[in-house]
Amino acid sequence: MNKIEKISLYVLLAACLLVGLIGLKKSAPLGAYVDSGQVSRFTDMNITNDLIVDGNSTIGNATLGGSIATLSTSSATYTLSAANVCDSSEIQFTPLGATTTVTFPATSTLFASCLTSVGQFKLIDWNSISTSTVLAAGAGGTLGYSASSTVAAGKYGFVKILRDTTNTYKLLLVNIAN
Repeated sequence: MNKIEKISLYVLLAACLLVGLIGLKKSAPLGAYVDSGQVSRFTDMNITNDLIVDGNSTIGNATLGGSIATLSTSSATYTLSAANVCDSSEIQFTPLGATTTVTFPATSTLFASCLTSVGQFKLIDWNSISTSTVLAAGAGGTLGYSASSTVAAGKYGFVKILRDTTNTYKLLLVNIAN
């Protein structure tokens, strides 16, 4: 390649780079191209902080979840922290003695950590490992359940926490018969 061809190639590359940089004004982080409210050209995206989507949205083939909290106590009562609830997609609970009553957080701590707006909800799989657990709502919460507020030893339950008003939440439990 002679000197003129090399200079022409560099000019072409510089022009392409300039056009690409001008196009970045419309580009969102992580390779998403935003044009007139449409988002396209996603590959993989990991979001470590809040993602807020306003308006009608369609998300296909999404994988949701959090960590699995493994908790135990020898006490007859146990109160979950807001982090236990907000950061977990499953709670594996092991009472080390008799049946334990597990109380979910009060609205004051739960709404500060997650469920910050009316209508938001959190889904959690509950697993009573070796002894039954009785679930209870914390201050400002109301418990509703399908059959019982007790998740039997070795069984599962689906928990949904729904912020239904500015000051209250519903704790809904569906027991799963294995």
